[in-house]
Amino acid sequence: MAETTFHVNALDGLKLAGSVWEARRSKRMLVWFHGFAEHRKRYAHFAAWLNEHNISVAAIDLRGHGDSQGKRGHVQDFSEYYHDCSALLHFVKQNFGKTPVSIGSHSHGGLVVARYLQATKPPVEIHCAVFSAPFLGLPPGFPAWKRKMGEAITGILPKLAVPTGIDPALLSHEDRICRIYASDPLIFTSATARWFTEALLAQARAVSRAPMIRMPVLVMQGTGDRIVSQEASRRFYEDVASEKKEWIPYQGMFHEILNETDRLRVYEDVRRFVKKFGS
Repeated sequence: MAETTFHVNALDGLKLAGSVWEARRSKRMLVWFHGFAEHRKRYAHFAAWLNEHNISVAAIDLRGHGDSQGKRGHVQDFSEYYHDCSALLHFVKQNFGKTPVSIGSHSHGGLVVARYLQATKPPVEIHCAVFSAPFLGLPPGFPAWKRKMGEAITGILPKLAVPTGIDPALLSHEDRICRIYASDPLIFTSATARWFTEALLAQARAVSRAPMIRMPVLVMQGTGDRIVSQEASRRFYEDVASEKKEWIPYQGMFHEILNETDRLRVYEDVRRFVKKFGS
């Protein structure tokens, strides 16, 4: 189905850009939160596939990303992202009130969703949660000096932007995807010192407070992922307090499992889980 764009205001007044891909015979709604430095429209192909299976998708660009307002790659406090989550869920409640809602995320979006579910009461009932390669820990080999530098300057120059050093070639085995990512004008390549230290704190809390999440949860992780900590993803999954949870490792896949060469297998796993638990 065609994309419909919209704008919503977060509780603190920031204007956020969003999109809805509505299925013709919509039976479920999946709200989706993207990864760091990217944007919602990179999931249009995924949304279109879900539409064919009677699942509608709604997504926003988090603050400081894509077409939304805010300094690129910056928050003063990680809880600012919770306003963005609530803004999208309020929009869905107002416009698709009778459709059962599930929540989904990729990478940094997974960190945002995990903390949002742990720290707030969403404005709508959420039936299940889907996490694609959640950014719940730094990857092995992350330079210690980068962490020390971020912690040292966050209180002095919180908005200082530092290169993330993410290599597009580590995202997918499909060269076309990597080239598109590298040339996308809405994708940026830096993060502020304050965002970094806030993300570290959020990661520790997300993993340690995993038992607070009791709804059905699907965690999907590529075993070739070098962008996030696979170990942290697994710890989070193990501690989620739900008997209706599933861990799916994809052998050899890189970070963006929804953009991998065998992505339809990942799509199908999401569809199956949302169909089973999303209402």
